[in-house]
Amino acid sequence: MAKQIGPVKIIGTIDDMVFYQQDEEYYVRYNGTVSRYRILKSAAYDLFRRHSREFIGCQKIYSRLKRAFRHMLSLEYRFSYLRFVQLMLDVRKLDLNSAFGERNIGKALQNKEAIRRILGFDFNVDSPLSQKLRKPIQINETKGIGIADILPAQDIDFPNTASLANIRAARLHTDFLNDQETVVPYSEVWLRKDGPKNDILLQPLSDTMAHGTVFYFLQIHFYRLKKDGKKKRVGEGRHDAMCIIAINPQPGIQLFTQPPSGPPSQKLWQRRQRSTSQKLIDHVTGKVYKEGDF
Repeated sequence: MAKQIGPVKIIGTIDDMVFYQQDEEYYVRYNGTVSRYRILKSAAYDLFRRHSREFIGCQKIYSRLKRAFRHMLSLEYRFSYLRFVQLMLDVRKLDLNSAFGERNIGKALQNKEAIRRILGFDFNVDSPLSQKLRKPIQINETKGIGIADILPAQDIDFPNTASLANIRAARLHTDFLNDQETVVPYSEVWLRKDGPKNDILLQPLSDTMAHGTVFYFLQIHFYRLKKDGKKKRVGEGRHDAMCIIAINPQPGIQLFTQPPSGPPSQKLWQRRQRSTSQKLIDHVTGKVYKEGDF
């Protein structure tokens, strides 16, 4: 492909030439001659179709998450879609009993390594839960999610203008084989920045016990109090944290504490978006993959 130069840049098609923009650069290329029928039917594109099926399957998982948690997933969670789909592509490869193109996340999660890779995934790369909450989280499937002896000013990293923190949680039962999911919401807690030390407990608002893989999510919102007593979101959600804190927990109490390592910087993710023909780096596992591995 060739770059467009000159003061005027265009996007569109002229005869067999396609002019387009990618990552703040403008390019031009010849229009491809491969038809849709050939991609769908030709044996030469069998590997492409297998890759596509697995990629689309990972996209659908994120779409289901957005539908299930439309009240929790914020538009300000930058790169959450790209990072989550990349993680699912990595985890899907742990389904060793299915053919390439037919691998399933549900089967892969029978492997403890798959659970280890997903556990602790932060949807907001700029505000990981490990930096916002400095207390371990206790998870009990029947009683709820608890945090003991939390002193808001000390144990929660409030943004400069925030005076209130809203902690909420949810449980997602997902049947990957049958494409079904059930959401169990939890009660929420409001904490003032100058509030006293206390124990908090988020209790399930439903006793639904559906089949499938169980994911636990915890989220923190930050607000400030206006002069009229109304609450206003701080930074339009950019400071909020949302994390997967448990997957298929064992009966009893399970503790969740995040590793101290922070998220990759904004520039690193911008480089990843531009480096479509280079190696992809998964910050969750620390491994390096080539595009052919996907």
